[in-house]
Amino acid sequence: MPFASLIHRFFAACLDVGFLYVTVVMVAMVANPAVGLRESVGIVPLVLLITAWFGVLPATRLHGTPGKRLAGIMVTDMQGNTIGIGRSLARFLLSLLTLATIGLGFVAAQWNGQRQALHHLGARAFHDHLTEMQ
Repeated sequence: MPFASLIHRFFAACLDVGFLYVTVVMVAMVANPAVGLRESVGIVPLVLLITAWFGVLPATRLHGTPGKRLAGIMVTDMQGNTIGIGRSLARFLLSLLTLATIGLGFVAAQWNGQRQALHHLGARAFHDHLTEMQ
């Protein structure tokens, strides 16, 4: 099975950020349109939403976030199975560290035969691969 390139992953990330932004803005507008976004939604619910989106959804039958699915990417273990919630959350937290290094961990995927970024390697053998849309 082909593995997702950085371009595919970047496209999926842009879709996900857009979806999250629209979701948060819509909730904020309904909750209290007179105040700012942070005051309306709150930091804790925002962190929980982001963690659920990027940390939990890959462990479901969706095999990833809506952005990944629209980009044709599935997150699986090396045998193509759904990953567990613990490993999915570890992958998410490690991806935050990768982002903190200005994304250098993502660049590692270009030199890895299975295109695994550092957060995939650190979470032990998960990868993103391209799939045909179902």
